[in-house]
This record gives sequence, structure tokens and C-alpha cells, in this order.
Amino acid sequence: MLVAVLKSTKIEQISGNNTNYVFGKKNGNESFFKVGTAGITVPDNNAYLSIPTTSAAKNIIFLGGDEATGVSNVDADAETSDLYNLSGVKVKKAQKGVYIQNGKKVIVK
Repeated sequence: MLVAVLKSTKIEQISGNNTNYVFGKKNGNESFFKVGTAGITVPDNNAYLSIPTTSAAKNIIFLGGDEATGVSNVDADAETSDLYNLSGVKVKKAQKGVYIQNGKKVIVK
């Protein structure tokens, strides 16, 4: 999902079936933010996220260090016990990692 950019490249908000996100800082939070409708130029030797448009995650927020500590705007049915990965894809069996269940972050160690 992380796409490397070796040479300065303009990316659009949507590429095929994927929505693109760039890393930035807003209101003191470092996060991957959805690319605007006008697109954006990603500089040399950087990267951006390209996530399936059907994913429920809108922004991935980092609060200190290099560890993702939250996902904002996840649309989840509160009455379901289904398990989803951070890309919004339903999984049958959890392995080590972070998942969303009943609208809450679940960490499997």
C-alpha cells in the first residue's frame, strides 16, 4: 500500500480503485491525510499510501514515535463482532497485529 516515489510525481486523490494519502502535520498531529481533489506533487524519494477506496479508515494518526496509535473516522457497525484490519478488510482469524472490532482498536500480541 505504500508507494515509493523516486522522481517528483503528481498524484490524484483517486487512482483506479484506490484512494491516495500523503503524510503531513495538521493541528499538531502527524498523520496520513487524504489527497485533495486538485491532487498533490510528491517530492523525490518520498512515498504515499494508496488504500482501496472501500476501506473505512480516513486518517491514520501518529502520536509520538514511529508507532501508529489510532485510526480516526472508522465506520463500523457497533452491533457486529466482525474483525477488520486497518485497511478495512474483514478478516476471519486474527494474527499478531492491530484490528478494529465493534468500533474499537484491538491489539493481538
